[in-house]
Amino acid sequence: MLGVSHWRRSARPPRGARRIVTIGAFCAATGVAPAVEAGGFVTLAPQVSWVRDLPTVSFSDQTNASTRTVPPGAVPFGGPLTFAGVHFDSAITTRHLVVPMLGLGFGMLVGEQPMVVSSLDGSVVNLHPWSAYRVEVLGPGIGLRMTERRWTLSATMRSELVIMAMSASLAAGAGTAEMPDATAVGLGARVELEACRRVDPTDRACILVAPTLYEFGFLNGGVLALRWEWGR
Repeated sequence: MLGVSHWRRSARPPRGARRIVTIGAFCAATGVAPAVEAGGFVTLAPQVSWVRDLPTVSFSDQTNASTRTVPPGAVPFGGPLTFAGVHFDSAITTRHLVVPMLGLGFGMLVGEQPMVVSSLDGSVVNLHPWSAYRVEVLGPGIGLRMTERRWTLSATMRSELVIMAMSASLAAGAGTAEMPDATAVGLGARVELEACRRVDPTDRACILVAPTLYEFGFLNGGVLALRWEWGR
């Protein structure tokens, strides 16, 4: 009898294992999902970017005119500027977290923009804003999301690298000389506020508003995008 009693006690599963089995059975019976469910998405979207003020643009190379050579330097510019284009983006998600990964955007200037006349090293410089374009490289970030039925709301903060460029010319005697592109490069940060409606289990239609915390200045612009997201 002692041997049978000892065998019955040793055949019982450990208490921790019994708890795991009980929790698993409860989740299976009630349909409760695990607490952490990782996923992700990618998106390709049209967007409009606005910059309130671009303080300066720079020339990285000298300009050789018929009468003189103008060294590299920076000139004041101004604003505002509006760009229309597209962007690609990606993120890792859980039910309550969003971790933006890498994104890339490109836009061309829209609307009428007159020539800006400035000076560099005593020479007259003509900037051509109508030729301006913008490239943005979106870096990692962190944010929160909330899901209610078919709707998902999220707020994230992330870093960015912005490059803007435009053509320019130098007044040289009675004519002009082409200059290297005038560029502005800067690191920044922005907040992305997004609302999405799920169309099917993997597709969502979204609108994104992203005011910039810093981009060539504090609270200096923003982005509006209509996005279609593939993923969870």
